[in-house]
Amino acid sequence: MANLFSNGMRLAQLDFDPLHTRYPYLLFLDQSVTERLLTEHLATLGVTIERGVELTMFSQGSAGVQATLRRADGHTETLRPI
Repeated sequence: MANLFSNGMRLAQLDFDPLHTRYPYLLFLDQSVTERLLTEHLATLGVTIERGVELTMFSQGSAGVQATLRRADGHTETLRPI
């Protein structure tokens, strides 16, 4: 059983007993821990995370997709992933 409170008032009560699972509970991780774990796992797959990059435009056509990115320094680039 879990209770969610805000400003001293109970907003919701969650009952996990009816769930048909071996893990009838919630598990919370700090976002920084989640990001670190995902970043480390992606690195083992050869993927590097780029921070400070914004997707400004995205389109899909018969030849594939095209994405326009803006970096923190203002530089933009258009990519056509394969």
